[in-house]
Amino acid sequence: MGCISQIVALVAAATLTACHPASKPQPRKAVFNAAEYVPYERQGNGGIQGQAFLVQRNGGVVVGAGRDVYLVPVTSLTTELYERWIVGYTVLEPTDAPTKQFTKVQVGDADGRFSFTGLPAGEYYIWCTINWEVPQGYITAREGGIAHAKVKVEDGKVTQAVVTRR
Repeated sequence: MGCISQIVALVAAATLTACHPASKPQPRKAVFNAAEYVPYERQGNGGIQGQAFLVQRNGGVVVGAGRDVYLVPVTSLTTELYERWIVGYTVLEPTDAPTKQFTKVQVGDADGRFSFTGLPAGEYYIWCTINWEVPQGYITAREGGIAHAKVKVEDGKVTQAVVTRR
């Protein structure tokens, strides 16, 4: 790499570090409440179909093709995760709460579409990380973010979800 390229890369790295310092994981405030998960322990007959995408500054659309789409029930613990990390980008300390069985994952198809079936009635958070690279002179910057939505599922019905960032 030439001297100018190295300088540009160092200045860009310093600027990004200054604007977005590596953050220390923050303590969680919410605690696991097993009773909140009871309605989600059974197999249901509801579903969610949707599409995950983000809109670029220039108006282009980037879909969640091949990206993991996560689904969790709305509880105190997941609301904190959703509000502080998904929406607010605050890194949180990990939890040892037994919630893995309640987290469902699908992979977005070529159009960023996904489907979850067999869901009990209730409210759910959905999110998908979508990133792309943008050339900026001698370097390439990553842009994107976390597309997200909160949806309500009813017995025997399929809810349509638009998973994006507004």
